[in-house]
Amino acid sequence: MAVPIYDFKVKQGSTAVVNYTLNDADGNPMDFTGLSVRGSIKLRHSDSTPIAVPLLTVNGNVVTLSLTSAQTTVMPVGMAIYDLEKYSTVYDSEAIMEGYIYISPEVTT
Repeated sequence: MAVPIYDFKVKQGSTAVVNYTLNDADGNPMDFTGLSVRGSIKLRHSDSTPIAVPLLTVNGNVVTLSLTSAQTTVMPVGMAIYDLEKYSTVYDSEAIMEGYIYISPEVTT
């Protein structure tokens, strides 16, 4: 299954909250029963350490990705990549979305 691509923008020093409504390949609400969601943000796919790990919450089939102002303050201006996956101890992880994050500089400090 192709992983949906969702790009978004953040401003350094600002809180970022992005909501995604996820459906399966048949268009039905994605089922997260008994599963958790994880993800990370990196500058390059090959990086071993993320520049941020977002807080991820799930309500039904809506996944909310949150970054604090402290996290966005230290993100470098430019472009980063991220992906999210659902998983459990008895379920292999499955990518559920990916994309680019465009980081703009803070003007007012």
